[in-house]
Amino acid sequence: MAAKATAAAIVAAGTAGKDAGYRTTLRQLRALMKATVPQANEGVNPWSLLTFNSADGPVASVLFAARHMSLVFMRGTSLPDPAGLLEGSGKGARHMKLRTPADVANADLRQLIQAAVALNRTAPPNWMGGSRPLKDKRPPVRRSAASPKPSAAKKLARVSRSPGTGRRSSTAPRPS
Repeated sequence: MAAKATAAAIVAAGTAGKDAGYRTTLRQLRALMKATVPQANEGVNPWSLLTFNSADGPVASVLFAARHMSLVFMRGTSLPDPAGLLEGSGKGARHMKLRTPADVANADLRQLIQAAVALNRTAPPNWMGGSRPLKDKRPPVRRSAASPKPSAAKKLARVSRSPGTGRRSSTAPRPS
């Protein structure tokens, strides 16, 4: 089993071969996080992204790209963004592309970070990557002697469908 990556290893891999401006942008982002959320710590989320966590849950993650880094707010659709900094079209996450140290110096970015911390405090996340574990509300499937597993013929009929057509191939037995 592979060892879990550390924040330092993720940063080293993400900045390898990048220019000084890229590394300066990341250094300033880390300083901004520490100044804005003093109790925040750096960690690695389940998707191996550098993540800034507050006591109440993840604030944001950093996704390294070739010419920029994206600061990803997993609950970005719930954050106020009057300056229109956030990009994306998914159900929940939004990101801001950071290309230069000037992007990090934007006062509206500090407000987004503060809003993410406040959101975690008032409505803590309850999903994978959050401070509380994901709970499956469905009861576990329990099979008894009265309801055995599906028969081999039914399994074969399900597996023997022609790819892309949804039709059974000629060699699949017909269910009775």
